[in-house]
Amino acid sequence: MKLKERIREDRTRQKVKEPLPEKALTVVAAIVQKFDLKALPMAGEGSCARLETEPKPDGRLGLFPLLTPRQWRLTREIVARYDNPYLIFARSPEEISLSWQLYECNPDLTTEVLREQSLGALWVKEGERE
Repeated sequence: MKLKERIREDRTRQKVKEPLPEKALTVVAAIVQKFDLKALPMAGEGSCARLETEPKPDGRLGLFPLLTPRQWRLTREIVARYDNPYLIFARSPEEISLSWQLYECNPDLTTEVLREQSLGALWVKEGERE
């Protein structure tokens, strides 16, 4: 391969934009802002049946939510309490606590499975499996 072709390929590869990775803190902050949470979501709140029937929301949550000081404190409390690798896949307050419960039951779920299915549906499947 000629030097000129390699330079072109490198420049083309550099132009491809990759999205910023989601972090647990930004996901929780976006949920706190979107649902206007006032307190920590409790484990067992909400209906698993309702979560199972809801489709996996498309797209990403906002990466840079502007929070009030109260919302920021709540976000930090939620992340401190429910910190786990599945938290970045939560899309609602109910799924925040479900992420922790699901991780405790099955810490070996792959990223592809977590991206494709909602945490509520995965939690119901875990219940059926046991």
